Amino acid sequence: MKKLLLVTLIGYCLTVNVFGQAQSTALLGSWSGKLNLGNASLTLVFHLTQTDNDVAVTMDSPDQSVTGIPVVKEYLSDDSLAVKVQQLFMTYRASIKEGKLSGTFTQAGVSLPLELTKGVDEVTRLQTPTPPYPYVTEEVTFCNATDGATLAGTLTWPVGYDKSSGRKPVVALMVTGSGQENRNEEIFDHKPFLVIADYLARQGIATLRYDDRATGASVGGEVKNASTEDFARDAAAGLDFLRSKDAFSKVGIIGHSEGGSIAFMLGAQGKTDFIVSLAGPGVKGDTLLVAQSNRILALSEMPADMTVEKYRQQQAVQEIPWVRWFIDYDPSADIAATRCPVFALNGDRDVQVISSQNLTAIERLLPKTAGNLTKQYPELNHLFQHCATGLPTEYRQIEETVSPEVLSDIAQWINTVVASPSANNTKNNINMNDKTNIYSFTVLDGKGQPLSLASYEGKVILVVNTASRCGFTPQYDELEAMYKELHAQGFEILDFPCNQFGNQAPETDEEYTAFCQLNYKTEFPQMHKLEVNGPNESPLYTWLKAQRGFEGFNPQHKLTPLLEKMFDQADPEWRTKSDIKWNFTKFLIDRQGNVVARFEPTDTAEDMLPKIKSMLTNN
Repeated sequence: MKKLLLVTLIGYCLTVNVFGQAQSTALLGSWSGKLNLGNASLTLVFHLTQTDNDVAVTMDSPDQSVTGIPVVKEYLSDDSLAVKVQQLFMTYRASIKEGKLSGTFTQAGVSLPLELTKGVDEVTRLQTPTPPYPYVTEEVTFCNATDGATLAGTLTWPVGYDKSSGRKPVVALMVTGSGQENRNEEIFDHKPFLVIADYLARQGIATLRYDDRATGASVGGEVKNASTEDFARDAAAGLDFLRSKDAFSKVGIIGHSEGGSIAFMLGAQGKTDFIVSLAGPGVKGDTLLVAQSNRILALSEMPADMTVEKYRQQQAVQEIPWVRWFIDYDPSADIAATRCPVFALNGDRDVQVISSQNLTAIERLLPKTAGNLTKQYPELNHLFQHCATGLPTEYRQIEETVSPEVLSDIAQWINTVVASPSANNTKNNINMNDKTNIYSFTVLDGKGQPLSLASYEGKVILVVNTASRCGFTPQYDELEAMYKELHAQGFEILDFPCNQFGNQAPETDEEYTAFCQLNYKTEFPQMHKLEVNGPNESPLYTWLKAQRGFEGFNPQHKLTPLLEKMFDQADPEWRTKSDIKWNFTKFLIDRQGNVVARFEPTDTAEDMLPKIKSMLTNN
């Protein structure tokens, strides 16, 4: 479903003769810009290339994965051009102004300004891991004999895996969405399955991701007339292959979009030990696709008037086998028959598998058994990227590949529900944050890399949410003094910048660390910025607040009257709530990983030191 085109600017490419008066031009090269469509934008690139006797012009729409559209020149000089694609009812006329091509883009009678700059719009993919990796990967193949398909993939072992130890990790087979995709589920240079596999390997979880049949290194298998049922047999063969290795404690599926449907099909057959459904369908195919069409039409400022009857009439004309099967498939029975633990998640800005329709259905249909969890993420799209609208044309423009919160939640759910020996005793609709100690959590360090808090086992830890522009920021002097005095005795400080209180920590992680080191000479590490309250709060802070609620500000502190007045005006019930009130709230953790005290911003080092020193001496 990810490859659905949003805007019908480009539906096909036609070969046309390129002609014109100019034999050459100073405009040679590539020119790119963004067409403002109201709720969204669309990147367009024009390439002007010198040929033997003329200048050839082509156009790309990289946000729609369309390249090399031939364009007819109507006029071309050293400082202006006029071009058209007649079959798309499209023209563009522009001239050079201050080094940029500034003009008007017109299609089907609608005119919009479009400014182009020299060069190609580059995108960055900072989450894509690069070798050398801290784990072992293995290239493997497995066969679906029924369909004559040989699937090729990458088996990623967890960091530190030692076969001789006898320890068997959990493994997840990763199943892509609709359309033939490679093992990384690559789209617009994003590689979400590679990002997920890398993250899980660092959390002790193995994965197998594979190229879809007849794609990449995979060979064989019918594609043109294949349905989701056929692709499910490929996934079943992958599960059989993993079980045959006798190297894993549990074998499950992480399925995205159509892969979520496949996961539930196999779950109903009892073939998988667990399921992570990433934006998986929860309603009948025609109902899902109509809702998808209307959401996209509405966001594109077009009439959202699609109906099931109209959609079925359109598909009857096109006669696409996969769509014909999908619109008739209702996943309800498979979801209801699934008995293994399920974590189903969706973004509330997903316009392809709409969360309010599908995730709600999955939650209703899932058996009320141990370990099942559903979660909707605010501001995430179908690829689980933070986004503005959720429209597919944004996918390429967004730098993020997968939300870090989603990565963390998947790993924590698998390690808590699936890998834990007590998973079968977990209560229904498990709360992932119902942890026994702090060592169960993984956070991101100041470089955005996963950091298991188990690495601090046996230490006395002070967890603090901080800010650089707060009246309490000078507390860094006290924190650094405590750290220098007590670090050798086993004292650690975990510093989590947070921008939720008055936007007082706006810096990037790198800038924030530099600020602390320059102004307060801090030697303890700053972690990745996070949220401590609300729907996007870190699971760590959900747990911390559950362990120690708010007990009041220090009455001796000069800012206490001001804080109390401010909170009284905002929420008369604030004293009864456990949420974090402001920057520099601290939680003290003993050597067993338990929360033993909470200190508010109005508590100073003088208030904390006796307790900390006692724990260092007696534990």
